[in-house]
Amino acid sequence: MASHYAPHGFVARSIFALIDERLIPTPVEELEWLVEKFLLEFSLANSILMTYPNENRVKERKARACWALAVLWKAPPAGSTALVQTWLDQAELRHEVRPYYESLMAVEPPESTTGSGPAATSGS
Repeated sequence: MASHYAPHGFVARSIFALIDERLIPTPVEELEWLVEKFLLEFSLANSILMTYPNENRVKERKARACWALAVLWKAPPAGSTALVQTWLDQAELRHEVRPYYESLMAVEPPESTTGSGPAATSGS
């Protein structure tokens, strides 16, 4: 409820901060909750697809959950990639998320046009 990733989380965090700072979740706890949310979404979609294998909207939801998990695995906002990988292993879903993760790993980050670098030092 007081998560950065939950609707109205800022309001809940503000109230909890006034009452007792210990009520505010740590960044790693928030990450775990977010991963659990996407694991649940994946699981629900997978269950529905067992009965309705041609349901495209559900296939898209499953793929979105995999993409979200892959992004969190590649660049978690807290914790570490190893921690996210551990959670995927515990859910026995690393093999499902790995293709999405590998797609992200194959993409080069864009070069910055600010700061140092060829574009910033061209003298034009």
